[in-house]
Amino acid sequence: MSNHGGSWTIFAGALAAALTSTAQAQADVAKALQETLPKGWECLQGPNDLDHPGRAFYIDRRGVRYELADLNNAIHAETGDLSSVVVSTTGDVSAGLFAKIIGMGSVSVSGSKSYATKVSLSQRQEVRTNEANARAALRTLDPTLLDVENTYYVIRNTQLAQQMRLTVDKSIAGAFGGEVQFDKLVKIGGATKAARAANGSQASQNTIISAQEGGNYTIDQIFPKPMTVCFLAQKFTLRSITGGVGGNVKDAQLLDEYWNPSAEKVRKRR
Repeated sequence: MSNHGGSWTIFAGALAAALTSTAQAQADVAKALQETLPKGWECLQGPNDLDHPGRAFYIDRRGVRYELADLNNAIHAETGDLSSVVVSTTGDVSAGLFAKIIGMGSVSVSGSKSYATKVSLSQRQEVRTNEANARAALRTLDPTLLDVENTYYVIRNTQLAQQMRLTVDKSIAGAFGGEVQFDKLVKIGGATKAARAANGSQASQNTIISAQEGGNYTIDQIFPKPMTVCFLAQKFTLRSITGGVGGNVKDAQLLDEYWNPSAEKVRKRR
């Protein structure tokens, strides 16, 4: 596993545990992100670098997703920076989880109190494709691969982020023996001493802890490259049409339907 993948695993746990339950965390994070985007976007609990434009997949009769093909090199996507909008969700984090997040899992903490926290994503970009390029890329597929029992989608656009910030109430230092003791365990403005010892260069390169005005600590997680946090996957059809002199031709159509299971779950809960 790469460094940024392992680091994200820790922060994904923070996203889930910072709220009331894993299921609620997923719903709240998705809602916070999706409210900033047009209808149809699907937002992930944890960023990845697999869901990019050109990724074609299908949903079978049981609702299970399977990968079909990666058309990234054929779809000719364009990338642009977004304005400095930060999307976030709030909740509570325990001192024990906080210790794990900053690489101090072996350090003894006292009490079971939870502390106010906020998770945000920034340094965002959007990757977009146009319909002509998307349909041309789909025509490179073999129509016999498609089963009429399945529903097929291709990722058209993605939202990326390269930085994640966890903000925790500064009173959490009390669980580590007070601010003086906590300051001995961590290096404000850099990685924790325990994290550097346990994880080598990973923490010192990618995780920065700092004190903020207003009585908070912030932990910034910076990924080596932007990661997908939301994507727009559009339904498509592909078939062979009997032609004239030229023989059979492929017809790829993009439909006004999108794969958006998070929105479906929200509707079912209402």
